[in-house]
Amino acid sequence: MTILLRPYQPSDRAAMTALLLDLNRHENAISGESLVDAETAEIGAIEAEEILAEWDAAVVLAEIDGEPAGLLIWYVATGESYLAEKYRRYGKVDALVVAVKHRGKGVGKALLEEAERLTRERGLSRMMLHVIEGNDGAAEAYRKFGFRSHSTNMAKPLD
Repeated sequence: MTILLRPYQPSDRAAMTALLLDLNRHENAISGESLVDAETAEIGAIEAEEILAEWDAAVVLAEIDGEPAGLLIWYVATGESYLAEKYRRYGKVDALVVAVKHRGKGVGKALLEEAERLTRERGLSRMMLHVIEGNDGAAEAYRKFGFRSHSTNMAKPLD
């Protein structure tokens, strides 16, 4: 089994939409906050294409035996102006999803390695990502890759 990473092509939109729908369903099972319809996933794919066209960004598709196995949406982000210059710009893993049938095969690690390569290639000193509370499997995978808790987003429901 070989994992092939390649740049996203417009002809990959259906694959990206399906992977984003998997991600939305997975996160919704944890938080109950995500929309889980195909139209919302398609909008996410269109937004990723816009990021790719307008920003210093990469969308990477992982394949196993010619079948979509995972997706990385990555871009260079800019933090707050009060941050030291070294930390102001960073590599942002906006989305990372591995198809259910390909989990545990190293796809996520391969995509994170690609995100790190892209970040280092630009001379940036760190990568950041967001993981929802309760997504323990993803959080553990990120910790194994070297990510550490950096800040906490807090929410107060008002309804």
